Order: sequence, then C-alpha cells, then structure tokens
Amino acid sequence: MDIGIDFGITNTDLVIVDNGTSTFHTFASKESIDTKLLDTIFSKLNLTDLEIENIAVTGGKSSNLPESYNSIPITKVNEVFAIGSGAKAIYNIQEDSYVVVSTGTGTACVSYINGEFHHLGGISFGGGTLQGLSNLLVDTKDSKKINSMAFDGDKNSLDMLIGEVVNNIGSLDPDITASNFFQSKGFKKIR
Repeated sequence: MDIGIDFGITNTDLVIVDNGTSTFHTFASKESIDTKLLDTIFSKLNLTDLEIENIAVTGGKSSNLPESYNSIPITKVNEVFAIGSGAKAIYNIQEDSYVVVSTGTGTACVSYINGEFHHLGGISFGGGTLQGLSNLLVDTKDSKKINSMAFDGDKNSLDMLIGEVVNNIGSLDPDITASNFFQSKGFKKIR
C-alpha cells in the first residue's frame, strides 16, 4: 500500500493506492506537520505500519518531516511536479503539453511542456478566499453549506451577465458571469 499526502493550507488531501485501487480522503489541515500528525491521520483511517510500504508528501511544510516514519520511507515531492503528474494520472492526460489549474486555498497554474513541469503563476483567490468571504457575508465557512446555498441561489438576481453588457458576444454564452455581486441589481446583505 502506498500513501500520498498533500499538506494544503486549508485541507490535507490523502490518497491510498492499494492493489491498483485509489481511495481519496480529506482532513482539515493542522498548523504543525510532524509524525504526530501522521499518527493521527493513519489512526483515523485505521491504517497500520505493516500495511504501508511508501509515503509520498508534498505541499505546506512537508519538507520538515523526517526521511522515514516508523521505518517507512518518506519521499518528498516538489509541489509543481505533484500537481502536474497527479493531474496526468487522475485524468489520464495523453497530450504532449497541457496546463493544469489547481484550485485549493489559492490557485496555481502548472504547464507540462517538452517533458517538464513549470509553475506559470497563480493567484491568492481560491477556496480559502471563498470560505473567508462566505464567513463574512453569510456567517459560515462550512464548504458543504456554502455549496448548498450556491445551488439554492439565483445568479441572475445577483450577477451581471455577459449578455447584459455586450451586444456582439461571438462564441461566448450570454449567461456567463461578467461581474459578481453587481450592486445595482438589488443585492441584499444576508447577515
């Protein structure tokens, strides 16, 4: 059994690969990344040291971990490589070049060109920003509740759409959002 862990700012994502089957898990991230955290995660998943052959880690301050955990080797993977190769494996990407956008707490763009991964840049807007804004606007940062509220909402009463502001939109769908939370449409503060 092989374990891969991405220590993100908001979430710690884990994949267990066992006999060709991948199982994914997510936990709230902790401030310190150490072997005690690995103890906690593996205990929650009922994993024993005898089952685990390899551990690969990336993200956060995973480089602070020791070279092994209870005699199991820990491989430290560059995050840009992890994002690019992870997307290639999960989505079975066959192209010689591609771009991956990883949206976590922030957003990173990674390209694969001529057999190499490159960080193209990123922005600080991601899931963490959405949680922070939601906490301020609707008193919750719970991602499941935010998602449920989004499905119940109506963007037409809140956003300005491309079709409302552009006459000749070419190939763009007129229902694409041009601006979020456009004030003149009667946005009512929820709090």
